[in-house]
Amino acid sequence: MSGSARKRAASLFLDASKLFQKEKFEEAMLAYQRASELDSSNENYRLAVEVARSHLVTALIQQAAKARLIGDES
Repeated sequence: MSGSARKRAASLFLDASKLFQKEKFEEAMLAYQRASELDSSNENYRLAVEVARSHLVTALIQQAAKARLIGDES
């Protein structure tokens, strides 16, 4: 792995973390995945993908439950 790929992965990880803090979980998950692909030796990147995925699923479930409560069955 080149140093430039490792730097790009670190930059993507930081960007993804900012997205995560803004609760943009899907975008964060995709950026974490890209970081993990660029630097597969960094276990933190892979774990961050799973955390973002978990938060995304939870957010989607909460949205569906809220929609159901207000009568939106779509």
